[in-house]
Amino acid sequence: MKRKLMIFFIASVVTLLICSVAVLASGEDVHILINNNGIKFSIPPYVKDEEVFLPMREIFELYGFEVNWNGTERSAEAAKDGKIVKVKVGSNIVKLYGEDYNSKDDVFIFRDRIFISTDVIEAGLNIKVKWDKNKRTIYLNEYTNESITIVGNDNSVILGSNILVNISPRYDIDTVNKIIGENDEMLVEKNYTGAIRGYKELLKHISAKENPEEYIHVLINLGNAYVELASIVNREQNALEAILFYEEALKVDSIDKYPHKKALANRGMGSAYFILSTVRDVEKNTAKALEMFNEALNIFVKDGDQYNCGYLHYLKGRTYYWMAASTNTRDNIIKSLDSLEEGDCKIFYVN
Repeated sequence: MKRKLMIFFIASVVTLLICSVAVLASGEDVHILINNNGIKFSIPPYVKDEEVFLPMREIFELYGFEVNWNGTERSAEAAKDGKIVKVKVGSNIVKLYGEDYNSKDDVFIFRDRIFISTDVIEAGLNIKVKWDKNKRTIYLNEYTNESITIVGNDNSVILGSNILVNISPRYDIDTVNKIIGENDEMLVEKNYTGAIRGYKELLKHISAKENPEEYIHVLINLGNAYVELASIVNREQNALEAILFYEEALKVDSIDKYPHKKALANRGMGSAYFILSTVRDVEKNTAKALEMFNEALNIFVKDGDQYNCGYLHYLKGRTYYWMAASTNTRDNIIKSLDSLEEGDCKIFYVN
């Protein structure tokens, strides 16, 4: 009897150790920071021999690349603006913009995803990558990264609180709710690329004509996802993507029947133009941002929505503050303070 108990105990310990190693290898506990912003992927990083590897599709799609898999060659190719990065499973030779690059580790597959080493990411995306094994954190930073950080007391909204319910001609309502719930959860968890893929797939199953309210919801959340991405990486490209989805939402024929959603689309577009103004055409894009914010504010004022009114005054104040750095400093500072006072906001600008 004692022998059986001992065998059972040893087997249990071995099983626990195996499970622990599996979790460690999969990198479930690894944090990812891109330009100091936390983000999650659909599949976590992989850690082997204290080195970290990232899923190629997730990381390259995050930076605007289109990634395709060739099952015959067992290779993957990431392409953007004529730039191509090609890897092959089991090889450390990477085709980098037409030249051979010797990676420090072979490309491999884990959980049906291709994983690549940090040096491939650095060379392919032209970014700085640092792995802190003690903090279990991987840092990815662009070489030139100008950003605005706003700090305040309960003034910033990380993500909208849209609850989406759709009626699809192809999916029953339970399936639709399940899919939307999964996408919403990915947004909240900052898995933006996963949410974007999910929402785009959902658009194939709903109609602007038959399901206008639901269709608008999905478009707005796509815009929101790109705005969140734009604050982290590929600022210009992601801001422009966001604008396209907000514009599409505002073009829906029945948009006026849903004033709250119209206001959310205008607010989101204003945020996208503000981000764009930090990249180029400050006067033009801040003017457009203020126009969108005012459109949204007019609707929220009519609805008596104090929270969104206050938040929009905060957004306007931030925009005027940014404008003050390039033109009419005194006037724009005064406008900024007036907007913040009207919205009862407190902000601090951190360079």
